[in-house]
Amino acid sequence: MKFLKNVFALALVAVLVASVAPIASAYPVGFVGGGDEGDSGLDPFGHIWRIKIDSWGIPGLGDGTLGFAGPDSATDFHIRFDLPRGVTIDPTPAGGPGGFEETTRFSNTSDSVLWDRVLDADGLGVSFFAPVGGSLENGESFFVNVVFTEAISSLEFTATWTGDKVPEPGTWAMMLAGLSGVLIAVRRRRA
Repeated sequence: MKFLKNVFALALVAVLVASVAPIASAYPVGFVGGGDEGDSGLDPFGHIWRIKIDSWGIPGLGDGTLGFAGPDSATDFHIRFDLPRGVTIDPTPAGGPGGFEETTRFSNTSDSVLWDRVLDADGLGVSFFAPVGGSLENGESFFVNVVFTEAISSLEFTATWTGDKVPEPGTWAMMLAGLSGVLIAVRRRRA
């Protein structure tokens, strides 16, 4: 009977660890920037963000794509601007994942995937989300465009990359082996 209790306890601990670990290891990577037309900031991964007359993005509207330099996969990107009075993010929907187009969008060009876009109610912020099960991996090509309703000469922003850093199978095996060792030691002490 004690053996079954120990097995049940081990299974319960494994389920708890499995359900909490991916949530606890999600990473937010925030950064701020701003300035006049041209380079407006550098995120923690080394990506340079640019202001171009009536848009903001990476590598810059009409400048092609960039390889993602994050160490882990990104699943969403959030940006909020401090814009001149009366200027907001242009709500025109994107026509597709690739090609030159003056719309607010995030495209993972390695997979030709357009990320879902949610504009803040006041038109000063936007969030982009990878489709279910999708992500942006290190080295994959992407671009971000945020188009404004009027030309601007400067802006300030705050932004955040987020994603999931899920432990590899080897890490799970080591965690379960450690938990098994603890349960065996407890069982021997009681015996």
